[in-house]
Amino acid sequence: MEIIRQNAFLKLCVKSLCILVLFVFMSYRRGVSQPLLTMDQVVQKVLARHPTVGSSGLLIQRAIELQKTSFNPGRLEVEYERGNFESESTYSVKQAFSFPTVYTSQAKLNRQQTRLAIENKAVTISALAQDIMLQYLEAQYLEALMAEYRDQDSLYSVFA
Repeated sequence: MEIIRQNAFLKLCVKSLCILVLFVFMSYRRGVSQPLLTMDQVVQKVLARHPTVGSSGLLIQRAIELQKTSFNPGRLEVEYERGNFESESTYSVKQAFSFPTVYTSQAKLNRQQTRLAIENKAVTISALAQDIMLQYLEAQYLEALMAEYRDQDSLYSVFA
């Protein structure tokens, strides 16, 4: 019986300690105000962490790596033929090359794809920045509207 009482008392102590810690944490969070960020700071922080911007950077890196593969001749083929006698065995080496203008046009295409990837990243960043700014302004508007409603409510309660 004594063990059951001690166990119940211990559970009660742990529960009250958890509630006390939660209360202290909640009161601390209310007392500490977060510093307000400017619109530019918000845009910079979001763009630094946004996955779309990161994937655009990876697409640029891929396009740059593809530029290095402009000159890509066929594989080197080595063949060995063995005849009836050892003196009749032959080795042959083959490699296929395309016409040189094919390689120059591939290089030009890869350069244009790299430029396109860079421009796509710039467009993505500007579109995201615009969305972030609109959301920031909407949040400011809603906060001001909430303060206005709070003031009206307190004024109505004074009249009542």
